[in-house]
Amino acid sequence: NAMKKQQETMKLYNKAGVDRKFEIILLGYDSNQRGMDNYMKESSIPFPGVKLAERDKSGLGKIGETGYLPNAVLVKPDGELVTNDRNEVMKKLRDLM
Repeated sequence: NAMKKQQETMKLYNKAGVDRKFEIILLGYDSNQRGMDNYMKESSIPFPGVKLAERDKSGLGKIGETGYLPNAVLVKPDGELVTNDRNEVMKKLRDLM
């Protein structure tokens, strides 16, 4: 189920193209950077990822955690949480297309 949701997110991201009005960022929870890099490569993740060394410094790792994978949250450019409900996140992204 998590893989299906990830594929849906990647499809939406790719469909939006370079002129999209949003950005999707992977916040990895691997134990090391190499593991995260391998995951992104093997899964063909098209969007950028926050380096593990920067994850905790960014503050994004603690925003809107849901306990589910993938953990989808929508934040404003200033980091303010809009929603951490995955269905609402996907709806808002579709609305931006």
